[in-house]
Amino acid sequence: MKINCAYFTHPGKVRTVNQDGLFLNGKTISEGNFDSPIIETHHIQNVGLYSVVDGAGGHSAGETACRAILTELTKSVDIFDCAGSVTESKLRNEMVRIQGEMSNMADANYRLSGMAATLAGVLFVKGKTGAEPPCGMPFEMASGFLNRWTALVFNCGDCRVYSIDDGVLTKISHDHSVVQELCDEGTINEDEMRTNPRRNVVTAALKAGRVSVELNCRRFEIMTGDKFLICCDGVWQALSHENIELRLASKTFADSVHELYCELINTDCDDNISFVIIEIEYDDVC
Repeated sequence: MKINCAYFTHPGKVRTVNQDGLFLNGKTISEGNFDSPIIETHHIQNVGLYSVVDGAGGHSAGETACRAILTELTKSVDIFDCAGSVTESKLRNEMVRIQGEMSNMADANYRLSGMAATLAGVLFVKGKTGAEPPCGMPFEMASGFLNRWTALVFNCGDCRVYSIDDGVLTKISHDHSVVQELCDEGTINEDEMRTNPRRNVVTAALKAGRVSVELNCRRFEIMTGDKFLICCDGVWQALSHENIELRLASKTFADSVHELYCELINTDCDDNISFVIIEIEYDDVC
């Protein structure tokens, strides 16, 4: 599968350290300070993983947590590539393994005991879902069914994944946060989540310690032209849903990426800001 990928990370205008990191089909970027977005074309054979990681946990611990997760995600891709099938449960097991590695690091260095990170991403998988073709499906169609591309969209915490379909921006992840709970119960709406005083209180993260891992995961079949936006909370808190949608809705891929960047960098940027935008470019997807 061939895709266009645009990515950007920056500490913002207030914070001196960028605790965000990016995982881009095997490439890792941490503590970045980009002048402008980077656009690349990637070729994925069987498995491709893209993620935004937002470190937390006090001085140095946030950066360490972010780097540790990025390192372990590289191992995860190799594990998925060798696996006979890739399912939501196997993705969840990898997050448990990664958190275990973070806990081992904290056991060896008490200064890292509070390290944690939220993350969101998309795992692209070709023909490794374990699904069986419907009974009676012709051979040619069954072959395509078994080799089709699937996206596993996941998040832990308040980093997000959106789909972009014909100019319509849809949040397809579900935050682990106090404001998400308030929104779910109808106390506030989606846009009010951005400015609520408790907007930065998350209810789940990958963190050092022997605790359970909460991971939201959804499966989508991939079509030509599909687009995804993965971002940290610094992005969706800085810009309204409508504003992000407007910047990404029109023009070429490069123009829409540049517009989103310009709109973001012209805000107060009181948090780290990081995003990855993915566009499926051609139709060899089944």
